[in-house]
Amino acid sequence: MEELRRICADCGFENVTTYIARGNIALSRALDLRAIARKLSAALEIYVGKPVGVFVRSHTELSEIALATPFVEIAGNKVTAVFVDDDPQASIDVGIKGQTDEAIFPGAGVIYVHYPNGMSTSKLKLIGAAQGTARNMNSTSKMVALTAFAFR
Repeated sequence: MEELRRICADCGFENVTTYIARGNIALSRALDLRAIARKLSAALEIYVGKPVGVFVRSHTELSEIALATPFVEIAGNKVTAVFVDDDPQASIDVGIKGQTDEAIFPGAGVIYVHYPNGMSTSKLKLIGAAQGTARNMNSTSKMVALTAFAFR
């Protein structure tokens, strides 16, 4: 994650904090969210040699995502928010494969998924969200806390 912090610093981002080795970043912003995404995506593409999807959400958006989960009574490690750039319902409508007992619900900019038996054994594929990125609700809540100070 140190390399990711360096890349962010090279992009001119300040107060960069990373959380676990999944590419979660909190930072201060002087640019709008799309400009941050474009700048970071371009830098990461140079670093890894291929396009890298980047999802940028404000503190307010992350807070709303965390609060809006329809699975509030379920342990955070059994619920994910799949971040998508396209309409979540349209992404679901593209198709689903391997669904057994998972519950799927569209939200604002995310698709919530409850994995009753955990993610590790699930064969669920959200075809329309293949370019998205999933974070369990524990990680999403941690990012809400981190962005409270850095990224408004």
